[in-house]
Amino acid sequence: MSNLFTTLTAVQKRSLMVLAVTIVAFTVAAVVWVVKASYQPVHLKDMQQSAAIIEKFEQNNLDYKYTANGELLVNQEQLGKSQLLLEQAQGSSFSSHGLELFDKTDYGMTEHAQKVTFQRAMQGELERTLSSLSYIRYARVHLTMADKRLFSADSSPAKASVTLFTEPGYEMTRRNISGIQSLVSAAVEGLSANQVTVFSEHGKQLSRGAAASDEQEILVGSSAKEAELIKKVEKLLALYMMPSQFAVSASVELSHKKVSSVEKSVLAGPDGKGVVVRKKTSSRDVPKADSDSNSNALHVNEELEYTVGSKTQQSTQLAGDVEKISIAVALNVSMDELQITKLKTLLSSATGLDKARGDTVAIEYFEPLIVEQNQILEAPKTLEQPKPEKTDVSEARSFKDLLPQTTFPVLLLLLIPLAIVSIGFMVSARNRLPKKERQEMLHEVSQWLEKQESGHAR
Repeated sequence: MSNLFTTLTAVQKRSLMVLAVTIVAFTVAAVVWVVKASYQPVHLKDMQQSAAIIEKFEQNNLDYKYTANGELLVNQEQLGKSQLLLEQAQGSSFSSHGLELFDKTDYGMTEHAQKVTFQRAMQGELERTLSSLSYIRYARVHLTMADKRLFSADSSPAKASVTLFTEPGYEMTRRNISGIQSLVSAAVEGLSANQVTVFSEHGKQLSRGAAASDEQEILVGSSAKEAELIKKVEKLLALYMMPSQFAVSASVELSHKKVSSVEKSVLAGPDGKGVVVRKKTSSRDVPKADSDSNSNALHVNEELEYTVGSKTQQSTQLAGDVEKISIAVALNVSMDELQITKLKTLLSSATGLDKARGDTVAIEYFEPLIVEQNQILEAPKTLEQPKPEKTDVSEARSFKDLLPQTTFPVLLLLLIPLAIVSIGFMVSARNRLPKKERQEMLHEVSQWLEKQESGHAR
């Protein structure tokens, strides 16, 4: 092998060395590629959840990395197991204990300890029941049991607060909230549905509750009516126009006053008089004033006693009645006055507008404003501190993640035959004469051929 290397030229030696180095580099890269683990990010909500899931990973010996940017990376081969542990960590943070707390009964337990244990058991059972619903991941229930005192008339009612962690994308309806209030109130003695307050996972109050004010109910009712009117108007306009050709807005003003009135009226008969309850007729002889004779005139006196009935009507006008409705429609398609008038009539009938109440509907057309690109005015820029860019681990993946796992082994298999062919070519060329010697040999052969031709010519 040493004789072979010495017979090679300088160019061949350099080529062989470069080829050997390339083969070694590709071999090392392929080994690193196959052996080195690939990590995938695990999406977490907060730091508290990160601490819980890292503890789970440590207990189950998972291969993970925690970067300086707060990203948690897990070995790609263990990604499925990490997702299961993540769900388990989320559920373990809200573990519930039910009536099994009484399995090991301590007969020396005080009355106060029994009450607290029963309260915990009821909370746990309600949490399990709510978590079994299809649209709830898990729930938290806190109860305040009714305080009954033997020799006191004062007693505080039972109360409950429920925090719901719903499935992603699910929106709680009024019927869902009412059903949860009824479920909790039916499970706890002395607890009314109005005393059950329901919250979302973001701390937003979903139920009205006993302390909800009329003002809140009016605001909710106004928004609901406005949304209903907009939906009706858009449905009608969609029959004649594209959705991009119109915009609808509605405003509903509700009454904030609660008025109670009492009306009293007299009930008379058909002729406008009351009903006769007593009639008295009397007659007597009265002497005639214009006559000298002793004749008398009969005078009849009739007394009638009437009675009439009375009607009392009491009416209460609650807050939240509609006082005024205003609807505005903006169009970017041209319409004549006749078409606008017909459209106003159609919308007034569909939405139940009352002119006597002051309801209005406005329809206006505006030409689309077309602004050329060179006429766009740039907004004034404000000096802001540069914000540190967050590197998304899912986007900043290495080139290795973009290629299949077999890329480097395949390249290595293709490179080895190429190296063998190159080495064989250099071995076959080791007995080749240099260029100068080949030229001298060709010159000698040419002289010998000339001598042979001259000898034959003689």
